[in-house]
Amino acid sequence: MPIRKEQKALYPPPPEWQAIRARILKRAKYRCEQCGVSQYSIVSWHGHERVIDQDPFSSYREARAYVEGLREAGSVIRRTVIVLTTAHLHHTLDNHRDDVLAALCQACHLRHDATLHVTNRRITIKAKKQALWEKYGRDEELLF
Repeated sequence: MPIRKEQKALYPPPPEWQAIRARILKRAKYRCEQCGVSQYSIVSWHGHERVIDQDPFSSYREARAYVEGLREAGSVIRRTVIVLTTAHLHHTLDNHRDDVLAALCQACHLRHDATLHVTNRRITIKAKKQALWEKYGRDEELLF
């Protein structure tokens, strides 16, 4: 998951973070620690159901080329390359110990952080409303 600008200071420098990430992925045997899907696998989506479509590739570039080739051949099935992320299990971004980090696929990481995302969205909406009130006054008709 992308790191927000204001949170970058909580992370170690990139070379150190890459070493931590590599160690976590190796510990997980390059599989999501929640659902078990492998790094650089191809999954297809049938409604909300995720189906592993292809055995893992050795690199993201190979997996992406496979998906693009299917699109060019006319496939309309939505496919995704699985890229494992490193998740902070307790949402403490300044704690990088191995026991509080996990290798998660994009879907599991989003599920893990869902309540945090809802909270952040509420904070953002409140800040935007406050900025509008300060700029235009607190006229309820202007609010939406």
